[in-house]
Amino acid sequence: MRKIIILIVLVAFLPIMINSHGIGLVGGYPGGIVFRWDLQEKNALDFYLDYYWSHFAIAGDFVMKKDTKLGEFPVQLFYGGGIGMIFFRYEHWEYDGYYHWQTKTAIYPSIRGKFGVSYFIKDMPIEIFIELGPRLSFGEYIDTFGFNGGAGFRYRF
Repeated sequence: MRKIIILIVLVAFLPIMINSHGIGLVGGYPGGIVFRWDLQEKNALDFYLDYYWSHFAIAGDFVMKKDTKLGEFPVQLFYGGGIGMIFFRYEHWEYDGYYHWQTKTAIYPSIRGKFGVSYFIKDMPIEIFIELGPRLSFGEYIDTFGFNGGAGFRYRF
C-alpha cells in the first residue's frame, strides 16, 4: 500500500519536478523534500513530501511573495496556506474471539497556514528559508490544532 501511495504522489508531482523552480530539503514538520513552483513573480506553490517512522505526509500551499530588505540583506517574505494529508500506520491488538496483531493505516487531512522568510545566496542558485504556521487537523488520535514549522534550503533553477 505504501509503495502504491508513493508511486501515485511521484507521478502527480513529476511535471512539477521537471519544470520546477526550486527543489530542496526542509527539516521540521512537514520535513523531507520541498518543491517550489513559481507561478508568477508574486506567488508560488509549495509541495512537501515527508516520510519518517510510521507515517507519510504530503502538503501543498499557495503562497504570496514580497521582496524586501532586512537591514542591508535582501530577503523575500512569503505567506499563504493550503492543505495537507498524513497517512499514519499503526499496529495494535484486536480481539475477535482471540487476540491478534492488526496493522492499520489512518488518513488525517489538515488545513494549514504559513508565514516565512527566505534569503537568496548571492551569486549562487541557493535559497535558505524558515517558515512557521498554524495547522488544523481532523483525526481521532492526533492533535486537532498545532503548528507546522521548518527550516531548509532550495536549489533554484
